[in-house]
Amino acid sequence: MPSIVSITSTTEGEGSYDLFGQYYQGQDEVSAGTGFIVGKNDKELLIATNNHVVDGAKAISVQFIDEEVYDATTKGNDSSADLAVIAVKLKDMKKSTLNSIRISALGDSSESKVGEMVVAIGNALGYGQSVTVGYVSAKDREIQSRARTEAHRAAR
Repeated sequence: MPSIVSITSTTEGEGSYDLFGQYYQGQDEVSAGTGFIVGKNDKELLIATNNHVVDGAKAISVQFIDEEVYDATTKGNDSSADLAVIAVKLKDMKKSTLNSIRISALGDSSESKVGEMVVAIGNALGYGQSVTVGYVSAKDREIQSRARTEAHRAAR
């Protein structure tokens, strides 16, 4: 749990025009997700999350195990893999927060076996930290998205 964080991002809502051509700015949209601490350098704490959690965000905040919240920025992302790395500046963080967190120990998924129990720790629907258990049901399963399937059909 000390390596798991809750992430909140705010994106600008889409505006619209009325019948008379008057523009109205849309309401900001807030989304929530989970991340885990993957590293630390001299200036930043690095957190991995899903790209869809932070994509297009104008503001990102991260809540740690001690319930302290800090601003973050996106360091990099890959929308096709739905992966992003965000960073929190160490100089902004309290010493008590830094003492309460841990960097995740990353495993090797190639070592997992079908039937092994797995644990997912996260921030389900933004309700706070949650824990779910399950089993590895398959490995090396190919998954195609609808967009990729349609692009493949169009190329034939």
